[in-house]
Amino acid sequence: MHMNENPNSRRYVGIGTAGSGLRRRPHVAALMVLCVMALAACQAHRQTPVSAAQLSKKTAGSDAVTIRGGGVDLEGYLFRPKGEVNLAPAVVVLHGWGGSAGGVSWLARHLSRRGYVALALTMRGFGNSGGRDDCGLRQPEDTVAALNWLKMRPGVDPGRMGIVGLSQGGQVALLAAALSDSPRAVAAFFPATDVALWGRTTNHPDIPGYVRRTCRDGEGRSPLKRANGVHGTVLLIHGDEDRRVPTAQSCLMAAALHDAGKPVRLHLVPGAVHRFSEADWDAALPVLYRFLDRNLKHDAGAPDRFRKVAIDWQNFQGKFADVARFEGERGQFSVRMPGTSNVCSGTLDSEDAKSWSITCPKSRVAFGPIAPDGGEELGGVGQDLEGNRVSVVVGPEVARPPLGLDEVPACGT
Repeated sequence: MHMNENPNSRRYVGIGTAGSGLRRRPHVAALMVLCVMALAACQAHRQTPVSAAQLSKKTAGSDAVTIRGGGVDLEGYLFRPKGEVNLAPAVVVLHGWGGSAGGVSWLARHLSRRGYVALALTMRGFGNSGGRDDCGLRQPEDTVAALNWLKMRPGVDPGRMGIVGLSQGGQVALLAAALSDSPRAVAAFFPATDVALWGRTTNHPDIPGYVRRTCRDGEGRSPLKRANGVHGTVLLIHGDEDRRVPTAQSCLMAAALHDAGKPVRLHLVPGAVHRFSEADWDAALPVLYRFLDRNLKHDAGAPDRFRKVAIDWQNFQGKFADVARFEGERGQFSVRMPGTSNVCSGTLDSEDAKSWSITCPKSRVAFGPIAPDGGEELGGVGQDLEGNRVSVVVGPEVARPPLGLDEVPACGT
């Protein structure tokens, strides 16, 4: 019940008129009222139905597959890299509450273009998969079954497997990583990790009822309670303004994994709420791609490397942000301008290191050719649309230290 909800999709159902038989059967009327209220609560979170034509467009270029989970059949779409790929890494991609494989096919397609075999999977209880939504009770078992199925596909390297989950899919991804040692990398976007706490602290009026009805006490459905058993390296990505699944859910999980000696990184997206905007995804996806490449494509023992970016806008100073430098790729970063709610995104064309661009609400700055400054730093100077001077300095490439608790971004509990 986390990602892909549509709070504007409520459906109101008539329960009888004054002249109906319900007037003479108050117990029946009361029962129907309760049923309708429950239906309305569920429909408040479901996605707008996707037409066959829309689904066909979203999943174009994939193979529709059916996978046997824990006693149920699961719907999926398998995306493969183009061209000849010898033993590629593979990733299972999970949607949020009310979604389906079709809703995360865009991400699976992006991953396939980056050299991954990607399986967009519909969890039990959603879409065309069997069973009922169980708030992460048997859905992790299904995910492990999907991982095992994916490991057996031709061209897949069974030693380089990962899981990416959005919202409830992130919760299930973490729980699956506690059931199986197959995943080397697990990325969870805005997951609920302590289900009981989530039910008490969410700002969404229907979630506490969902937790009571479906999740119960949440004990067996909370990744926080399984932190000691999680396998693989974990990336947690969360909006720092999320109130539906509060940011503290990822903060607590990062701390628990760290205390258990598990490799973990927490990345907060400035200004992001539970439903990521296009700008939020632009800021988060490069972090995901670097994480997966780092753990599934490259030597896991090599140090993670990054550069710090300083932005100086006329009259105020930008905060520092990280930008990756990989040959042939574009490094991307985001920065919130102090004293404003503007979250700006920037791109460095690192393939030839010739151009910068920064995009902010109502402004765009484009930099011309830039050259190394002193052999290690890159920089550029430009103007925004209002004529204000903007300069950028990129620091030297350095190794990122292991995550410590003092490096976890501050967020409430």
